[in-house]
Amino acid sequence: WYSCPHTCFRRDTVLADSSVVTGEVWSFFTGVPPVPVTLDLPIFDGFEDGLGNWVSGGAETYVANLFVYEGTNSVHISDNAAGSVLMLAKPIDATAYSSLTIDFRFKMVSLNPSDEPYIEYFDGGGWKLIGAFGSTNGYVNNVVYHETILIDTNSYTLPADALFRFRQAGNGGGDHIYYDAISISGVELPTYAN
Repeated sequence: WYSCPHTCFRRDTVLADSSVVTGEVWSFFTGVPPVPVTLDLPIFDGFEDGLGNWVSGGAETYVANLFVYEGTNSVHISDNAAGSVLMLAKPIDATAYSSLTIDFRFKMVSLNPSDEPYIEYFDGGGWKLIGAFGSTNGYVNNVVYHETILIDTNSYTLPADALFRFRQAGNGGGDHIYYDAISISGVELPTYAN
């Protein structure tokens, strides 16, 4: 899509069949442009109407009405399976920011000393561990914790496709962690007039 202030344009390649390009068609419409490919900051999710800006990795990650910090819902992650992941549904174009901040509440239930929930940040080249919340770091079950993690250019790359994800490294089906009130904000880079 190519956009002007009030009109969006799209160039489509027209195929006569699945293998022959026959030309281009330009179409336009006025009004609301398509859903952006990246998220605009700030964002906040309390999970009252579903997962919001997040996606579930599978059956082990879902909205629940247990152990909430505010409202009536939170996100539940259990086990240590491929589906034990909560990840942003769309990336953040972080190139316009000098830092990103993710802020959230969480509560662990029935985690063993060897279990470890954690959060990772995708810096354009790979996933980086930015927080671990197991007992080895002083966290205990049945306490609501508040965490704020700063991602800045001194320590991390801020790419056009930045992502966050929460993962669970438990050792059984009785391991549960609940997240609520997740917000992500950014400090925009200064702009200078020419």
